[in-house]
Amino acid sequence: MLEWESILRPGNKMDGLSRLLAALFFFSWNIYYGSNMKALYPPALVSLYMYPIWRLFILVFLMISSYWCPRVGAMVFFAVFFYFMDLEYLLEPVR
Repeated sequence: MLEWESILRPGNKMDGLSRLLAALFFFSWNIYYGSNMKALYPPALVSLYMYPIWRLFILVFLMISSYWCPRVGAMVFFAVFFYFMDLEYLLEPVR
């Protein structure tokens, strides 16, 4: 029988559970926004996109999450990638 520590390799069960929940949250976020081209982002994320400090904060969050757990960092990377690419495309005026 597998133990939590052998699956997730954290220091304790609470850390492993939080890593698992964070990875599952960002995995489901990536499935939803990565597979649906017409998905609307929450209005707060759309309005904050124009501020460079917000984009810098997102990159710092990506670095922190990658340092905490590489699996969570990979999921956050894809979420940030889809967010940046989708909003860059969706905010351009139609020509």
